[in-house]
Amino acid sequence: MHSQEIRRATNIALLLCSSFALAACGGGAGDAGNANPDAGASDTSPHVDSGARLEGDSGTATDTENPSRDGSSEACAGADDPDDLGVDSNCDNADGVATRDVYVNGDTGLDSNTGDPAHPLKSIEAGLRAVKSGGYVMLARGLYAPKTLDLPGTWKIVGGYESTFKGAPKRESTTISVPSSGLVLSKPDDASFAHLMFVGADAEDPKSPTAYVLRTSAKKLTLDDVALRAGNGLSGTNGADGLAGSAGASATSRYESGKTSCDGSVVLAALGGSPGSANDEGLSAGDCSAKVPAHPGSTGRPGSAGTDGGRLPTLTAEGLLEWRNAGDGHPDAVAGHGGAGGCRYEGGSGGGGGCAGKAGTGGTAAGGSVCVLALGGELTITRSLLHTGFAGAGGAGGAGGPGGAGGIGSAPACDTTCSVCTSDTFNCADYGAPGGAGGAGAHGGGSAGGWALGVATVKSATTALDASTTVELGKPGVGGANGLSRGPDGEKHASFHLD
Repeated sequence: MHSQEIRRATNIALLLCSSFALAACGGGAGDAGNANPDAGASDTSPHVDSGARLEGDSGTATDTENPSRDGSSEACAGADDPDDLGVDSNCDNADGVATRDVYVNGDTGLDSNTGDPAHPLKSIEAGLRAVKSGGYVMLARGLYAPKTLDLPGTWKIVGGYESTFKGAPKRESTTISVPSSGLVLSKPDDASFAHLMFVGADAEDPKSPTAYVLRTSAKKLTLDDVALRAGNGLSGTNGADGLAGSAGASATSRYESGKTSCDGSVVLAALGGSPGSANDEGLSAGDCSAKVPAHPGSTGRPGSAGTDGGRLPTLTAEGLLEWRNAGDGHPDAVAGHGGAGGCRYEGGSGGGGGCAGKAGTGGTAAGGSVCVLALGGELTITRSLLHTGFAGAGGAGGAGGPGGAGGIGSAPACDTTCSVCTSDTFNCADYGAPGGAGGAGAHGGGSAGGWALGVATVKSATTALDASTTVELGKPGVGGANGLSRGPDGEKHASFHLD
């Protein structure tokens, strides 16, 4: 009986050990809180820490699924859309939602990374391809130069963060460099940019002389706390000067007048004793009795100047603004008239008229400086800065060429009053008169100066700028010279609508 009682007491003790904490029964410290009653065995089921410190638990009490700053899961609940202060309100170690948004760092990221805050992508393009619907592409500080961001759908890009993606974003910290043709956005349904800068390049191609930052026809585009800096427009080129007209032919003798060929037409002078040529029938032949010499040919009429370039911009088929080139000078200058003939012994023959000068060509159009060209859709700009560069100057028209000198008639070197020639032998009236000089070629027109525009809208596009948005406009271009004055000067507008 005694031995049975001993065994019974031992069994009761073992049973009690299975019901209380093993630490009280001599169990190891590492078994505290183990749900498996088999002493020394590990529990492979997930451990949920209630937040209370357990005896024998050497760790700090935290919520491993949703950690918070104060240890309570409630403080980290809810969404964490990017905000102006960059607060990590959902405690996932970055502004935004780490499992929803895509993080980009142009300096340290790789496009083969996962795109979370600790493993950012490198390019904005990769971020847009990876972001989920309703998510944000978050940009760390640095310089980015995307080839295109024209992706369809709804997306949001937020910049200005430090590499930690926490703290208040600063728009001057993140810069997107764009070519002078502008960053084109035509496919998005709803796109937005916040807390970053766009810097456009100066125009360099004469075929596309206007500098842009954004060219959008997205259905909806929102710019919030964004700086846009447009480059400078390119100046137009000056027209070429016209060539001088050829000199008129001189009379070869008393009996053969000068015959000048100008552009295929012949300018005839009068034969001896005859009035002026058919180019100027009213000229008088020499009068021997009164010693009045023959009348020289009159100067040809100058050409008409070319048309100046248009003041208003127009839209090209490629969706670009352009100012019309100035017109070339009109080719309507007239050759000089042939001289009249003398009187004595059928008199002397006149010299041919000089050919007209060639017209100058018109100046080519200048380019403008434009922050945003909205070709369609709704554009909303808030808390932003738009800063244009300088617009280009219009090209000047080329000068017309001078008319050619008239040909010499068959006459001695007498003055027109015949005071030197007092005898019949040297009567100036005996000899033919010189031809007239050709008319001067026309001056080419001057093109208009380029414009500086904060926002230009076309047709159905609409724009809304809030009161906290500033537009700083650079100097517009001056019009190109047209001979007497110049073409239209450029203009500057914070916003301008083109029908």
